[in-house]
Amino acid sequence: MVLQNIVNGDTPSGTEWMNNWIELFNIVGLNTIRMLQDRSLDFSFGLLDGWGDAYIDISGRENSVDSTSYPSFNEVNLTHQTLSDGSDTPVVDAHGFTITTNTSSGGSHGFRISPNSDCVITKVTKVSSCTATTCDITNTSGSVNFGTTTFSGDDATFNIKLIAGANYDINIGSGGASYTRYQVSGASYPVVDTNITWEGDHSGSTGAGDGYNVLNITTATGDAEDTIVTHNIPSGTFGTTISSAFGVPMIDDWETGNSIQYKLTNSGGDDSGWLDYNEVSTFTIFSNGEPDELLVKLVAKVSSPTDSFPNIKGFFVRAA
Repeated sequence: MVLQNIVNGDTPSGTEWMNNWIELFNIVGLNTIRMLQDRSLDFSFGLLDGWGDAYIDISGRENSVDSTSYPSFNEVNLTHQTLSDGSDTPVVDAHGFTITTNTSSGGSHGFRISPNSDCVITKVTKVSSCTATTCDITNTSGSVNFGTTTFSGDDATFNIKLIAGANYDINIGSGGASYTRYQVSGASYPVVDTNITWEGDHSGSTGAGDGYNVLNITTATGDAEDTIVTHNIPSGTFGTTISSAFGVPMIDDWETGNSIQYKLTNSGGDDSGWLDYNEVSTFTIFSNGEPDELLVKLVAKVSSPTDSFPNIKGFFVRAA
């Protein structure tokens, strides 16, 4: 894009005016993301401001990122991952240890696992005699909960994408209440199964008696999907009848053939459709309220893509 030098007496075309405005919109968006990298900002709720977030951690500076929509950040950038959509035949992986010891417990206990390939976890099955009521899947520090499910019988169902090589903790408990807990005996780690590897108990311990409550885990691999990350937009940020938007990513790594798209949606069913970044886009006017979600999609090039390209440091959007 070329900046247009418009001098007194010129009659610039619409394209020439828009080129300059787009450059200005880009700079505003990028400067907002730069500031968000080291500080929180106040955004105007007078419907005259843009909004965005910088990916300083898994939640973003503004804590807008829905961590369940994207299970792995590198703490600086959002990188493209072709995660499995879980469409293949489900596989049941069982650790095979004897589970005999039972004690009363008020905490959460389980196993640490590592996917052998990108997959979707669909079910955690507990020992039948275990009286725990809930299961959650977290990162190893416990700072990110990817999902919590109440057991129906012995099964807790999920639909969570897992990344190959990352570690996840499967935690079973009863919300702090006492329950009958079952413990393995004679365990020896790691146990490499079909889709997952059993790495130890929920805290990473690998002793012969470390591992609790879980009988088996069901996962499925499948076709690769592009990275789509959901952000929660604060109420009052944009108007209730928006019909246009401009999105700006701060790009860190890029190669020819990459693409970035975004869209705005709300709980009332309005959807802008996927929009291209760095251009003013129009769409059907929202009729059911303001947008409450921003979705950003990173698309790798089709042939021989570079791992983790594209990746971005943040995203800014203005809607009106």
